[in-house]
Amino acid sequence: MTMMRWRWTVVGAGIGLYVVGVGFLGGLAAERLRFDQGRGDLLSRFYDAVARLRAVEGPAPATEGRPWTAALRGATDALARMDVRAAERRVHEAHAAAAADRSWEGLLGVGDAHRGIGEVSGRRAEAEAKAREAYLAALFRARQQGSLDGVLRATEAFAALGDRDAADLGLRIATALAARDPEALADVRAVAARLAHHSGSAGDDD
Repeated sequence: MTMMRWRWTVVGAGIGLYVVGVGFLGGLAAERLRFDQGRGDLLSRFYDAVARLRAVEGPAPATEGRPWTAALRGATDALARMDVRAAERRVHEAHAAAAADRSWEGLLGVGDAHRGIGEVSGRRAEAEAKAREAYLAALFRARQQGSLDGVLRATEAFAALGDRDAADLGLRIATALAARDPEALADVRAVAARLAHHSGSAGDDD
């Protein structure tokens, strides 16, 4: 009888260890799954941000060689290394260079770069606030220089950021700049229609 109880005790202990082991392995598997999902999300944000910065750092011939282009390329390279701090330093350099160069193109690039960095770092609110400042500076710089293209590009940047008030301000400035030029006014109307369409689509999703 004592031997039988001993055997059942051993069997029970074995089953208990098995259950604990399965639970432990299950916990490890769940933790691994969470890690893989988190890593996948990070990589997704990384690739989106690199694509955003690549679009900015490849300037048109008219802006090639401007002092801020090299800094934006440096930000792209830093982000490719997942070095957010270095990317932020290079974007800060690009911002200073664009401001000194009185370039709305550079300021737009800086804004886009901030958004890209925000995607990787996860600090989207902070990054979007910085992007908004850069876009606003680009908008008023373009208006000061009489650049309808600059105003419209800043307007579309605000729309992409979800800032409808600033986008509406950009459209009003663009309309004033276009004034009596039928072709320019057509460009403004085209952008306004495109933004209205996107805004309506976003509202449907809500």
